[in-house]
Amino acid sequence: TYTYTLRDGLKWSDYQPLTAEDVAWTINTSRDQVWLNHSAVTANLSAVAIDERTVEITSAVDRKSTRL
Repeated sequence: TYTYTLRDGLKWSDYQPLTAEDVAWTINTSRDQVWLNHSAVTANLSAVAIDERTVEITSAVDRKSTRL
């Protein structure tokens, strides 16, 4: 599990605030809908917005199994 805190003042190209909920929605939706060029990265991830600026991302892949 990884926890990210978004910088204050992040905005979309239309100047609307970018929130942790936006990040979580993008990760989860790209995984569920198998978006081209996204799902390869997000297939094993799930994301939850903890608050407006904090997102928690969990991988279904055991970190130990990814070592070479």
